Amino acid sequence: MNSIREEGIPLVVTDSAGRFLDLSYTDQKGFNKSLEQKELWHRDRNTGRLIPYKTPGFLRDMKNNGFWYLAVVDSIHNKKSIQKSKGIEENNQAGESKYNSSSGSILERLYYMAEERKRQGKEGSYTTYLFNQGLDKIRKKLGEEAVELILAEKKEDRIYETADLLYHLMVYLCAGGISLQEVFTELEERERA
Repeated sequence: MNSIREEGIPLVVTDSAGRFLDLSYTDQKGFNKSLEQKELWHRDRNTGRLIPYKTPGFLRDMKNNGFWYLAVVDSIHNKKSIQKSKGIEENNQAGESKYNSSSGSILERLYYMAEERKRQGKEGSYTTYLFNQGLDKIRKKLGEEAVELILAEKKEDRIYETADLLYHLMVYLCAGGISLQEVFTELEERERA
């Protein structure tokens, strides 16, 4: 069993507009406690203990689809102050975030999150931990996730392992200085072939 499963299943944190804020881990106990207290709880990566998650607001909703948890938080700040604190680029014409639920895919949002962790770090963040360990550790993790996907037999395990692989791939690309757009351009070239 890998260390991620020991810490729970992925916890995707978004704001009420659907913008990706963070990725962490929690379990059924954290899910139940979050709903009861209207405060988000997650597993600390260093201690494994269930602790309150520092969100930019209060917990609005939380769902469990069996493969990951989705937490929606309402901000206590206005949109512009959140964007400024997160370093989110704005489209001057539309005034919308570059990475919102309608314009950005989940891969783009994951890549952006990886860029933010690489640039600013975040205490207790698994992504920050990977960047601190270096490219060799990230390569090793990516390889482990690829093998786990290949060996997965049940559909739900293949879905879970695919999500792990894609997440670690975004971290790997970011660590190696490869933009997601460069990968998309290469895929477009192959689409024409």
